[in-house]
Amino acid sequence: MALRDAPPAYVASVTITEADNDTPLEQNATPGPDDLFRITVQARREPGQLRLFMARSLARCEADLSTVDNVLIASMKPHETFSTYRCRIQLWTNDPPEPFAPSEPLPDPRTYVSDFTGEAEVPTDIRPWLVRGAPEQPGAVYQVWGRLAARRLMAALSDRVSRSDGGTTYHFSGPPSCAVSLTDGEAVAILSRLQEGAAWVFPETRDADTRHLLLAAEWARTHRKGQVTELGEGALESAKAAYAAYVKSGSKETLKALAELRKAVVDEGQKAAQRAQELAGAMWKDIAIAAAPFILKILPDASKAPSRTLAAILAFCAAAFLIFSFGIQVFINNRYFKQQREGRAAWKREINVAIRQKEVEELSEEPLRKSLEDYYKVRFAVGVVYALLVAALLVFAVSNLQTPTQP
Repeated sequence: MALRDAPPAYVASVTITEADNDTPLEQNATPGPDDLFRITVQARREPGQLRLFMARSLARCEADLSTVDNVLIASMKPHETFSTYRCRIQLWTNDPPEPFAPSEPLPDPRTYVSDFTGEAEVPTDIRPWLVRGAPEQPGAVYQVWGRLAARRLMAALSDRVSRSDGGTTYHFSGPPSCAVSLTDGEAVAILSRLQEGAAWVFPETRDADTRHLLLAAEWARTHRKGQVTELGEGALESAKAAYAAYVKSGSKETLKALAELRKAVVDEGQKAAQRAQELAGAMWKDIAIAAAPFILKILPDASKAPSRTLAAILAFCAAAFLIFSFGIQVFINNRYFKQQREGRAAWKREINVAIRQKEVEELSEEPLRKSLEDYYKVRFAVGVVYALLVAALLVFAVSNLQTPTQP
């Protein structure tokens, strides 16, 4: 009654009712020694947290394990703390729990398993049932969680799940095909095998469907009628060997495809490098063409111009043309390099699944980087020559404007 009158911060409400008729106990009532009451203590909810007083309460909060980051239980001991791929389960104290970062979403088991139970026996998210950090000393909470996890992992690793005689049956296609029904104790007894198998299939998102198929077939092979405790024994090692053979059988085609892909990467880099060299050569041709009128026409004809003002104007026009020619060529080249850079970034994202980033750098980026360095050196030299020509034209123009025209 004192707790009801002044609940602590972690308690949302306390309700006291008579056991026989659910009548609330009045504020100033005096309970008799033989009276029976029902007391309900509701914990206060916090975003991202599941707060429970007792370990057995975890069984009725199974759905919450896939939506929270921290599960806090008052009856735990500190050494019983453990974590899954989705949340951390630890002792509930007055101190706020440390932030927990769940793993990235894993493949959906429903993609590989047919669920005919009508009760969503196959989990949509496997992360709450995969141990990331085991407890130092398993306690009551780990036992409750283990009974839930064993069922969910068994459903996720089978090929089909159905209901029969009020229980759950797990089907493995094999060959040979088999159907298995387990008690909670039998499921918990093989929890370590279920954990190892699920940790091999789901966190390795590449070829998860193939891994699931091979492991389910090996589980079917290990089944013996009346010997449920041997179910899955040695299945993981056999599945790994089968997967290695599967990878090896496809290695020839894979190597051929990678060779073609590497060749395409090299060709792409060489094309860009060749284009950079062509652009550098084009700039030198431009300067030769631009300098020809200056050398062949402007200077020899300067003295023949009817007016020095006209000669100065011609020189200014020639200088403006040189500046425009150099600027437009640099602009075109820079736009080309930008488009090539964006294109390379797109196809590098696609080929990163097959070729390492280091290989891409060696095959494509490094040769192109050296070619671009040569281009920038040529551009600087050409720019210096252009600047000298423009300066000469400007000096010529200014000198003509300052000198009076001779009769």
